[in-house]
Parts: sequence; structure tokens; C-alpha cells
Amino acid sequence: MTFTYGHDLFRESNKVIVIPTNCVGVQGAGLAKMAAEHWPRWSAWYSKACRTGRVHPGDVLGWCAHDEDLPVYAHRKSIWTTPAETHPILLSVATKDHWRQPSLLAWVSDGLIHIEEHLVRSGEGHRGMRVGLPALGCGRGGLDFEVVQPMLERTAQRLGEQGYDVTLYAPQ
Repeated sequence: MTFTYGHDLFRESNKVIVIPTNCVGVQGAGLAKMAAEHWPRWSAWYSKACRTGRVHPGDVLGWCAHDEDLPVYAHRKSIWTTPAETHPILLSVATKDHWRQPSLLAWVSDGLIHIEEHLVRSGEGHRGMRVGLPALGCGRGGLDFEVVQPMLERTAQRLGEQGYDVTLYAPQ
């Protein structure tokens, strides 16, 4: 496991990029805004999922830049069918209910559990992939990084034991 400070989550060679989001589908700040600027179709897809009630705090939804209309993971059911070897997969973690409200530690914890369950369940073909894991709930979410950091490190360690290369990103 590597721990990276101040590097660009989107410019590194991450094949799975974890994005903290809210449940109303607004990507107006932070990493969600950066992801929306990189992948506008992800933004539209995620906003629609929120409007239709598919997103709740702690949930993880996945989307691949290869097949932009096909979710790769939704509500704890793996439907991993896209070639992440060449196109990144975005795992959207709902760490906030509304963008105006703070993140809750329980929602970050639930999201980390769901990320781990999904990646472990995805099978041998995806082991070795590089996962970019930011400080979920910190920054715009308002949580203290010193509280969230051990949770991130435990998740990264367990994923590392399963063969994933996880890079953690501290808040900037």
C-alpha cells in the first residue's frame, strides 16, 4: 500500500477511482466536481440514479468510462462486465445525504465496506488493479482526517492482501 499526499487522483494510473458523492446528484465541489468535469456522462448518469432514488448514504455505485451507459456495480450487486484494464471505473460513494450537509462517519464506513465487498467479489481477473482511494468524508464532508485515516488504511490493507494496489490520497 502506498500513501500519497498531494498528488492528482485523476492523473495517476488508477484503474478504479473512488469518488465521494452525495445522494442528490450535485457535483458542485471537490472530487465530485473534478470527476464530473473529466466524465460528463458519469455526472449525468449519477444524477439520474439519485433522482430515481437509487442512491442512499453509504451506497456505492460504479460506472466505467468504456461503456458509459452500463453501471458496473449498483447496490451491492456486482455486474462487472467492462474492461477496466484500459478504461477507469469510478466508484461513487455516497458519503453525504445532501451536498449542504456534512458527511457522517457511519456512511464512510458503510461505503468502505461496500467497496471492499465489491472488489473482492469481482474476481481474480481484476486483482492487481490500482485503486485510488481519497480521504472519504474529509475536505468538503467536514470529517477529521485523523479519524478517517485508520479506516482507509484498514480497507487498503485488506484490499492489498487480496492483490489490489491501493493508493490513499490525503485531503489537500
